[in-house]
Amino acid sequence: MSGPRVPDPYVGPIVPGLDVSVYQQRVDWHRVAATGRVFAIARAAYGLHDDAKFVEHYTGARDAGLVPGSYLYFRPGQDPVAQAKNAADLIGPHMRPGDLPIALDIERSEGMGPHEIEAEVCSCLVQLECDLKVRPMIYAGYFVASSVAMDALGVFHLWTPWYGPSPVHIPKGWQHWTFHQTTSMARIDGVMTPSGKPALVDADEFRGDRTAFDLFRGVVP
Repeated sequence: MSGPRVPDPYVGPIVPGLDVSVYQQRVDWHRVAATGRVFAIARAAYGLHDDAKFVEHYTGARDAGLVPGSYLYFRPGQDPVAQAKNAADLIGPHMRPGDLPIALDIERSEGMGPHEIEAEVCSCLVQLECDLKVRPMIYAGYFVASSVAMDALGVFHLWTPWYGPSPVHIPKGWQHWTFHQTTSMARIDGVMTPSGKPALVDADEFRGDRTAFDLFRGVVP
């Protein structure tokens, strides 16, 4: 769904990573780490439903030396506080200082109006921050720009999908992206089908060098 968007012509250093969910059934995280990827963001839940691979992905990435992160795929119309609490209950026991903050993935309207969705999103964000003690970030693309009132969302760090040519275009309401999902069709060594064949996966990058990345996640040199 298209909507208002503005260019962000960033050309500086990046830190590479990826994001995964139950659709990436088999991942050899040590092989992924050997490709130079630094972080891995794993889906924790889809609305009120846990992602069956979350714990395996999150702990496997950490054990291989990657910085783990998580995201909650938000479902409008489902209790936003319950979604947050469920995700926090799943993520909380595995989070450690220096992990990436949870992201709230906003992609659907379920027939609701922009201000209705914004109210639910804000309730979910407040509960996530209360339970996990970190400020969440938001995954948002064109859908948010056209279908969600953004009055209260631009203060959160943005993780945005943009698969087109440079510059990255972001939803109006943000000044710049912090994480950029560059493609949904990357082939990264170690990400496989159950039979061991190469599988597609989302690739991402952080805006800045490794020092900026560490500062973002609260690690002070």
